[in-house]
Amino acid sequence: PEKCITCDIANKRDVSNFKCPCEPGYVDKQVALCATCEFKCKTCTGAENVCDSCEANNHRSLAGSACNCDVKYFESNVAVCDSCHYSCKDCTAGSAAN
Repeated sequence: PEKCITCDIANKRDVSNFKCPCEPGYVDKQVALCATCEFKCKTCTGAENVCDSCEANNHRSLAGSACNCDVKYFESNVAVCDSCHYSCKDCTAGSAAN
């Protein structure tokens, strides 16, 4: 088998054990350029939306292969979950003050 000596960093690849895997936060789609993981994922495998890990600082936790917002936070379609109103135990978008 081939052994890589260097990788094309512009394709988000870095050499490891004579291979060029995608950098963390990217997924191999069997083409030169690695695809960016979905904004909810810290790392992913196989597909952009199949999360392996979540960014705790974004108030997300792994549930199966998804990075859901933690309790007292809600999804706002960006990496960082928004916090619920202080009076809420939990909330959803559009009801942060409930």
